[in-house]
Amino acid sequence: MNKVTTNYFKNLFLRKKKLLILYFFVCFMAYPFVMFTNLLTTNGVGDVQITVFIFNVCLFVLGIFAIVLPIFTFKFSLTKRHVDTYYAIPINRDHLFKTHFIAPILGVCVPILINYLIGGLLLLVNHHSSDVYFNLLLILLMAFAVFVIIYSINTFFVLKCNNVLDACIISAAVTILPIFVFLAVNIFLSTQTVNNGMVSVSNIPDLVLKLLSPMNGLVGVSSIVRVLPFENKFLYSEVDWIMMGYYLVLGCGAVAGAYFIFKNKKGESAEQLTTDFVTYPLLSNIALASLILCFNLMGNDLTVNILIVVSLFVIFFIVKGIARRSMRLTPMMVAEFVILMVLFNGFNFISRNTEFFGINRQVIDYSKYRAVTFEFYGDEANGCTEILDKDVQVLVKNMDENDKELFDYIEVLQNKASLNHKMNNGYYYVNDSCVTLDIVYSNGSNDNRMVYFYLDKEDAASLNTLINQIKE
Repeated sequence: MNKVTTNYFKNLFLRKKKLLILYFFVCFMAYPFVMFTNLLTTNGVGDVQITVFIFNVCLFVLGIFAIVLPIFTFKFSLTKRHVDTYYAIPINRDHLFKTHFIAPILGVCVPILINYLIGGLLLLVNHHSSDVYFNLLLILLMAFAVFVIIYSINTFFVLKCNNVLDACIISAAVTILPIFVFLAVNIFLSTQTVNNGMVSVSNIPDLVLKLLSPMNGLVGVSSIVRVLPFENKFLYSEVDWIMMGYYLVLGCGAVAGAYFIFKNKKGESAEQLTTDFVTYPLLSNIALASLILCFNLMGNDLTVNILIVVSLFVIFFIVKGIARRSMRLTPMMVAEFVILMVLFNGFNFISRNTEFFGINRQVIDYSKYRAVTFEFYGDEANGCTEILDKDVQVLVKNMDENDKELFDYIEVLQNKASLNHKMNNGYYYVNDSCVTLDIVYSNGSNDNRMVYFYLDKEDAASLNTLINQIKE
């Protein structure tokens, strides 16, 4: 940086010095001061709990700053009144971007870091353990890294906008939309897969949320450090380095993209409508696609389907109206809506009619487990309590032909469950069910998996015959 750029960088901090002093004071009162008073009044009892609590509060604050700071930092590029002034400063675009990008990061992280060092020293003196101090320091630095990643991504989207209102809306959408997609995927899978535990797709919604929302990285950092119950000690869990590496790649890409956008951003675009594809067009289509997954048209009657389609179109029309600042119906808008409805409802139709692409018929490979236990619960109201005997356990390594015949019948039950799920619009039940069969696949106390089936009298009687063969 040249002298002019360095002076400008210093000037950014001087203009906000009162706010920075206040922020530093709040940080000081939140952690080192509370830690110090705790050491004086309670001889340090609970200081670890205080540290973890303040650390989690700090993560929440970092998340808020990562969303709002890009708007305030680059607001000058979104308003006509400021854009000409800032672009006329004798600093090239390269240095102007770097100073405005880096200054808020330092302004947020440095006061937290200084106050942590003070509080951490108090913690070190009380516990006489450097491991605790340095472990927490590394975790805090990891939190700063995630903060910079989220800040970079939001900066990218803010610079894609042309006015402050759009920047606020898009920043909120980028933060909230991943949660919305997570819920949509969760609902879709719950209605498309057999709800007996045999099909293991429960981790997919969580993976979707992690991939779409780097904000989840702060949650991951929060889960690394915990407090042992009723003890004044820390407990550390493993770091998901793969996901952290993924977030790092996203952050680097966002910084490069934001830098390119800023260098090529035209001053005359300030306060104009935002039309870039990755803003309203992309985000609104993702939102509509998520709603279509939630409101599956397959299996509903005509009246319900009409209400769903009309409601979705009204929502889509309102979102497009906000983006264009005009409630005007266009052929392109109708075409987008129709294409998305056809694509995602077609996907729903194919998924349902292929029994979730054949996955609903999958059966757990019992050979990967040590033991399999069959537990039965009869319905006294239907007179089914006497159909099956007490629980039975099969040791996989000692299996014979009768045992294998029993497991073959489990595959028959799974196929029936899949077919019932398909025919009954996504709800897994059996007419005249009188027995619940729980199957526990076990490799020990920490590696268990359970599935269940609802059996009618015929299936229960067939299963009872197989069970008796095992006992003989």
